[in-house]
Amino acid sequence: MAPITEKEDIKRKRGALSCAECRRLKLKCDRIFPCSSCRKRGCASICPDGALTAGKLGGRFILANTEELHGRISELQTRIAQLEEALGAAHAQTSASGERHPLLRDELLALKMPIGSEIRNDRVTSSLPYSEMNRSHSDEPEKTLEAFGTLKIGEGGVSTFYGTTVGSEFLMEEKNESDEESGNEPESSAQAQAEWLYPETSHLAHAFPFATLTSDVETVKAQLRGYLPSTNECLHLCRSYFNHAAWMYCPLPRKQFFEDVFAPLYDPVTTKPISSHNLAVMFAVLALGCLVDLDREPYDPDAEKYHQLTRAAISIESCLENTTIAAVQTLLLMAYYNQMSDKKTGPTLTWSLNGLAVKLAQAVGDAFTPCVFSR
Repeated sequence: MAPITEKEDIKRKRGALSCAECRRLKLKCDRIFPCSSCRKRGCASICPDGALTAGKLGGRFILANTEELHGRISELQTRIAQLEEALGAAHAQTSASGERHPLLRDELLALKMPIGSEIRNDRVTSSLPYSEMNRSHSDEPEKTLEAFGTLKIGEGGVSTFYGTTVGSEFLMEEKNESDEESGNEPESSAQAQAEWLYPETSHLAHAFPFATLTSDVETVKAQLRGYLPSTNECLHLCRSYFNHAAWMYCPLPRKQFFEDVFAPLYDPVTTKPISSHNLAVMFAVLALGCLVDLDREPYDPDAEKYHQLTRAAISIESCLENTTIAAVQTLLLMAYYNQMSDKKTGPTLTWSLNGLAVKLAQAVGDAFTPCVFSR
């Protein structure tokens, strides 16, 4: 604290002046001591004549020592608890009535509780004795653990985070289903794909996004185009997507889709070539169109079929190496599909695909402009 000179003392006697701390920091002082500025900064005890000595951090003296102050408070709370225990033990030995010492009343014992605990539990514990308040605080670690949610770690280190809403019954049900599936020994997805996909196409769909093409690009594109539906069926599914699904997520406008994707595939007059990523956009729209088609059963198998074709088409030219806007659009549509599907891995795939799409969008750079995705 800086000493007050005789000259300053004379001036203060003549009339009210700003406090020493406000003058040091050049702050406006309301001259009602302790002033509002000192109260806000936590140094009301030195107002009006005292001033803080700046530390190594200059004007941030108080904030810089917040951690140290909390540590000191914690030490004092521990010391108070020790003295209370010693006082209680000494009083029990000298008191014949068995009553507690007047300084060990519940309201006085509660004074050393951590700052903020009385705010959290004010409505619950304000009327409880101190012993019951201690018992309620002992349950806090269990509540804290529950707040983190459930993380499942399977064989080989595969982990799945279910969040805070899943219960143990879900994990038990999942285990029973896996046991039933292992007993029935159903075909894997790769084996099921091999029944209706060409070997090269099946490999691309199964190894997405790290697939390696071993055949000619145009040959595989021709194979994939053979899986496209008729013109009327394709129009129906595309309209189903734009009418029933694009209202939530629409990474490509309707006009752009029909000009750049639909026309090169179905309009015989158009001579514009179709890229593999635009072909993937078409299959992704068909997959979503099947999924939200009101004329089909829920989770129609054709939706998963077109989704697998989407994975194969986007793998012809790796989206990780040849990043295009169409590739980003396809990944967003694939994430949307997995979000709406009934697969248990759907939420995980949705999160991963959205993250990959954002990273690739950054790689596109200046070509990835907002106007491209305006509706």
